[in-house]
Amino acid sequence: MGRKRKVPLAAGEEKENELQSTSTSTHNTSLINNGPIYTIMSKIQLNETYHKKYIKELRQIYGKMDHDAFIYTFIKMIKSAMVADETNEFAHTTLLFCAKFVGSFEGDETHPLLADTCRWLLTTISNNPHVRFRLCQFVNMILNALGQEATLDDVICDNILEYMVGRLVDVAPSVRVQAILAMQRLQVPDNPDDPVLRSYQYHLCSDPSPRVRQAVITCMGRNYHTIPYILDRLWDIDDKVRRHTYLHMSSFPVRSYKVSQRLMLLEQGLNDRNESVRKVVTTIMLQQWIESYQKDIVGLIGALKLDSNENELNRFRRIGKQALSEIFKRQTKEELVVCLPLETEGEFYRCVPHDNLNIETAFYWQCLTEHLYNEMAEEIDLIIPELSVFCSYIDAYCRTRKREMDKFEAMEFQYILLSLMEILHMFDLGDEIGRGNLQNLLENLLKNYSLDEKVVEIIVKCAENLMTNQDTRHQFFLDIINDICGLSAKQQDLVHDRNLISELLANSTDAALNLKLSSLKVKILDLEEQEMNYVQMKDYVRAQQIIEIKNTVTEEFTNLLRPLLDKRNGEYGNEIRPQFSKVVKNECILRSLQITYYMVVSKRVQSLGHATCRLYNDFIFRNIASNQIAIRDWALKCGAAFSMLYEPLAKDVFDELYAQFFKNHNIRIWETAISCIFELLDRYGVDNFVVQEEQNKSKKTGRQLYNTLEFIDADEDTVHSATLGQGVGVIYMMSHFLDTCDDMCIVRAIID
Repeated sequence: MGRKRKVPLAAGEEKENELQSTSTSTHNTSLINNGPIYTIMSKIQLNETYHKKYIKELRQIYGKMDHDAFIYTFIKMIKSAMVADETNEFAHTTLLFCAKFVGSFEGDETHPLLADTCRWLLTTISNNPHVRFRLCQFVNMILNALGQEATLDDVICDNILEYMVGRLVDVAPSVRVQAILAMQRLQVPDNPDDPVLRSYQYHLCSDPSPRVRQAVITCMGRNYHTIPYILDRLWDIDDKVRRHTYLHMSSFPVRSYKVSQRLMLLEQGLNDRNESVRKVVTTIMLQQWIESYQKDIVGLIGALKLDSNENELNRFRRIGKQALSEIFKRQTKEELVVCLPLETEGEFYRCVPHDNLNIETAFYWQCLTEHLYNEMAEEIDLIIPELSVFCSYIDAYCRTRKREMDKFEAMEFQYILLSLMEILHMFDLGDEIGRGNLQNLLENLLKNYSLDEKVVEIIVKCAENLMTNQDTRHQFFLDIINDICGLSAKQQDLVHDRNLISELLANSTDAALNLKLSSLKVKILDLEEQEMNYVQMKDYVRAQQIIEIKNTVTEEFTNLLRPLLDKRNGEYGNEIRPQFSKVVKNECILRSLQITYYMVVSKRVQSLGHATCRLYNDFIFRNIASNQIAIRDWALKCGAAFSMLYEPLAKDVFDELYAQFFKNHNIRIWETAISCIFELLDRYGVDNFVVQEEQNKSKKTGRQLYNTLEFIDADEDTVHSATLGQGVGVIYMMSHFLDTCDDMCIVRAIID
């Protein structure tokens, strides 16, 4: 015999691809009485119970007969079953018995009965689709009956492959399904160029029949080469194919998937438009994943975490919250609470120890708190402490952070703090002492820590729950912003303390140093005056440049003056500690802008007070021309937010947004500018922002000449022309944006 090839055992053939229904028997009375073979065949078609018994009897008959005579009769019987339609269960049972019989001969060499049967099958051609269906089905049955360690000659394997590849283009979908199933044990999944795999991949993507695509999903071996092709069917147009994909992939170990693939399965499955698909994901796939982690839900959530950047962490939180919501519906309260490693005693009773606090644990704690808060509010005390204790817990966590953190440590700190603040937002604020501790915590966080935008937003929401009075709340934030950016300390700092500076210079014997200090002080005062002039002229670019120069000069002045101050304090004994000019970092400006934005855009804010409006002139508009894109972006957002509540600012802000749109080629600024412009147009209308050209023309003295072109309706035409010109600027802006922007999301927003 030729070289043999091992045929791997199929993982299991899907039952939904086997079409069975009651039909007429293939029982043929004229054949029953024609020898013992026909007698056995007539009995085995009724059910599978006695197949093993009749296989032994048929083998005994085969041993007593000539091989050619037996093959002739055996194939004749197979033919009688193949002419039956696809739904005939008696024909199916008969062929199943014949396949078991052919595969029952074990040995190192291919048995002649198997070789001759395969030769006949693979050389038979028929115009009858039922026969083509049975031919492929019978080959599949034989391969499945050969056992786990079966081998076949290369010639037979090649012939089967060649024949089935031809059947893959059959016009009947049922024939293609059986050809797919018959090729299953011939594939080599570890070889990307395997012809069976390539055929599977083609039909998985391109076959018009959902049944064929389902069959490919069932048969294709699963490894890192093939899983991406199977996962592409999560977007299949047919609901049954998508459902079958989840059914099939849920049996695959969750640890064998990449983290991105786990997220993809959940993201698509939990949001699928078909209820039956979502049900498979929630009741089967998620439950099997939980079992694979021994019901450690926190461990499962950790297996979904991608933390290489903020976008991936935000995606993890979004999908994880949706998955946990479904898990919570199907688990008992005790099973959910036991997953949290809470302290049972000590200072932070009912808190997760700081050593065990990571992104997934904090996130699970947050989601479980939300679930109990919404569904079982009386049980929420099982997993959260008193308000004062939790405030101390958060403060202690923040104090344990490193001064110098790399990118990943900083992200972990921000997202853990975000989850803790989300929990804090759900606390009952009836405890007066706890309210005071909460206010101190919020103030400390905003003043002393670098915070992510989302953390700032939830802190502002916590403050809204704490301080329901708008004026009180806004003053709380204004004091914090003034402290962060030094807005209220200008006249009290060392640079503006004339008496102290005069005293220090008088006591100094270094004439060159005195001259340098005097020169720097004059320069600082001159720069401040220039800054104010540029601000009044609304030349934000130059004003920002002056601010940067002033900060550099102020720092030099402070460094030179500090030794004189230290010497003076040492000599006189009465120590003076004046306030040095504060050089505000970009991070502080950005944080202050975010605080300003979120305190104004709240639904609870209906109008702006005088102190809040003054913040626009004192702080916001100064940063619109910042060379830092993030600061400029948030300054524009703040300006638009103020304009929505205070109409006198709307025109100036609109002009600045319009200018920023054309001056910059940054997608982030474009998106912010266009969004804010449309918000203002929707709020106040186009007419409010139109500037008539006549108002901008310089008035000249002179005599108007007689117009030789007499129009009867001249006045109406003039009015009509002015009206047409009102929206030209906005339309031109939108056209410019459509021509230059590559961001399809923004382009679609403009079109809408």
